Amino acid sequence: MATGLNMKMTITGDRAMFERAAKALRNPKPLMQRVGTLALSSSVRRLSSVLKQGDAIRTGRLGASLSPGGEANVFEISDFQAIVGTNLPYAAQVQYGGTILPKNAKALAIPLDPQIARQGLGPREVDPSGDLLSFVPYTGSKPNVFALLIDRGMQGPLTKRKKKREGGTPYGPGPLFALAYWVTQEARPYLYFDEADLKTINGIAEQWLAGK
Repeated sequence: MATGLNMKMTITGDRAMFERAAKALRNPKPLMQRVGTLALSSSVRRLSSVLKQGDAIRTGRLGASLSPGGEANVFEISDFQAIVGTNLPYAAQVQYGGTILPKNAKALAIPLDPQIARQGLGPREVDPSGDLLSFVPYTGSKPNVFALLIDRGMQGPLTKRKKKREGGTPYGPGPLFALAYWVTQEARPYLYFDEADLKTINGIAEQWLAGK
């Protein structure tokens, strides 16, 4: 996905100003380059907000793809336009929202533990042997969720030194994953020009017309 911006300029000033502007207009690529770079840096900055999970920020591949030279980065500059963005398949999903369906499995495993979510782990990484997590049917009100994967904790009597149950995994005890048929993701726009960007672009254009 990519974003763009239409620009309209009104030039006023003395003869020297018009001469500098005419010279700049013969080579507008430097302006497009600076505008495109601004668009990417602003998008990466917004991702730190829209993808924040608790105290953690996970921009991951999406953030890297918006950096110049990054994987799947789109950065096309011509005399009249700057097209920037990313070709990552899920980039538009974050920008516009939508429904996520499982591709190579029967269900989606949604992490319920913040640490697991930050690390991007799935049930197989948390429980490689398959002996620590229990499958428990879900009876709540969410129509897309049908089960929970629960770490029931280590068994045995509680003592003065052991005042609470320990998890069989480093993250338990308790429910660690929800199994769902689908997940609806809200739109979290990050690739656009806001008012602060437009003010910055006006300054960039003024400097470019002045030959700076």
